[in-house]
Amino acid sequence: LAAGAVVEAHHPMPLVASLRIDGLVGCDRVEPWTAPAASFPIESAALALAMLNRGRVLVSYQADATLRLHELASGKAMASWAVARPEGTMKGVLAASPAGDVLAWGGTDGWVHLLEPSALRVVRSWRPSSEGITALAFSPEGSRIASGAGVSDTRIRLWDAATSDALGSWEAHAS
Repeated sequence: LAAGAVVEAHHPMPLVASLRIDGLVGCDRVEPWTAPAASFPIESAALALAMLNRGRVLVSYQADATLRLHELASGKAMASWAVARPEGTMKGVLAASPAGDVLAWGGTDGWVHLLEPSALRVVRSWRPSSEGITALAFSPEGSRIASGAGVSDTRIRLWDAATSDALGSWEAHAS
């Protein structure tokens, strides 16, 4: 994550999350000349970020293979749980549903997991690719999830968020 990167939030006043040199995460409202809403230490390098509950909760996937939830207003740690990943790999991607009640996490093992953060549980998992998941996105109404993977697997796939049924795929064009 580059400093000052914008994290998508479905909130009337979007927030920007940034990793600071001192190892803290700063969260700022997108307004000119505002101070951070909260700063708090993180346990390990943040590799992917998403916001839940209309921008009130920051989810981070960290280098120690842990997903952590923090309340943005106070920086208070709300929950954390370890996620499986192949030995020696660190990458992962996150996407939050528009309602902020479901989190999609994809790892280097090619699996996508839908998580229910309020209950700290995995709702469903499926493996769209034998390569690592490199991109995830929810549709605006939250009923579909798009996934992208790896280098040799150039397809973008569309999934039903409620069932994980495949809805279609598109192959990248050779240039």
